[in-house]
Amino acid sequence: MSTQSPTAGLRLKDLQEVYRLLSPDERAEGFLLLAHDEADNFFEKLTTREQAQLLRALPPSDRKIWMRQLAPDDAAEKYEDVVLF
Repeated sequence: MSTQSPTAGLRLKDLQEVYRLLSPDERAEGFLLLAHDEADNFFEKLTTREQAQLLRALPPSDRKIWMRQLAPDDAAEKYEDVVLF
C-alpha cells in the first residue's frame, strides 16, 4: 500500500494539467515538489492573480524566497495582492 501523498513525484506537466482543480494548499504542495527550474518556469506562466494566490498559500519561508525573485515593481504588486486577498 502506498503512503505517498497524491502530489508526490509530481512533474511540471502533471501540475499544469490539474492546477486549477486543486485547492490552494494542494497547489502550494505540488508547486513545492517541482524542481526549482520547473517551479520558476511554472510560476512565470501564472497570471498575476494566480501568482498572488500561490504566494499566499506557501509557507512564509518559501513565500519570501519567491517574492525575492520578483522584480521590485512585481514584488510590490504581488505583496499588495497577497495582503488584500
